Amino acid sequence: MSQKNFVVFFPDFLNKTQGDAVMHVNEDCEVGYIKDSGSRSEFASGAVRDCQKGKGRMDLLQIRSMMAVADIMEAGAEKYNARNWEKGIPLSRFLDSGLRHLFKHVLGHTDEPHLKQACWNFLCMLDTELRITEGVLPLSLNDLPGCELSPSIRDNIFLPTEQQMKCAECSEPDCLQRGTGNCL
Repeated sequence: MSQKNFVVFFPDFLNKTQGDAVMHVNEDCEVGYIKDSGSRSEFASGAVRDCQKGKGRMDLLQIRSMMAVADIMEAGAEKYNARNWEKGIPLSRFLDSGLRHLFKHVLGHTDEPHLKQACWNFLCMLDTELRITEGVLPLSLNDLPGCELSPSIRDNIFLPTEQQMKCAECSEPDCLQRGTGNCL
């Protein structure tokens, strides 16, 4: 049986900043949505597509590097189970391990694929931070020393009031001894 699709064009109600969306309804009444920026690229063949701008350039990703990191993903999946790291690991653990592997690579250690390991840790750290920002993982996983929130998180979430940010002991907002009892 051939599948027939019906297309309906309507304003995007899901994401007001992304232009319009196209709703596809097939004969089984299954609905799908395709975002539409409203801008088009036309090709020499006459084909037309939505513009790429603002969507990231997936065609520029470094394939060799991604495949090298995939080796580390595979080894981790065998050791800890697939997607174990996605359950939530504190950012400091990724930073610590990533820097350790990076420094060992720079020093010429060859007992492990240290550069691959460093890249894996930094990619997982970035992904974890993004998922914290999106509210998928708890803020408590951002345990990096010296900063309550990283800039990407700080710019995307509700921040406490100035009063809530003050040290409970000395009432200074920029107290470097916050929570230690040494600021008085």
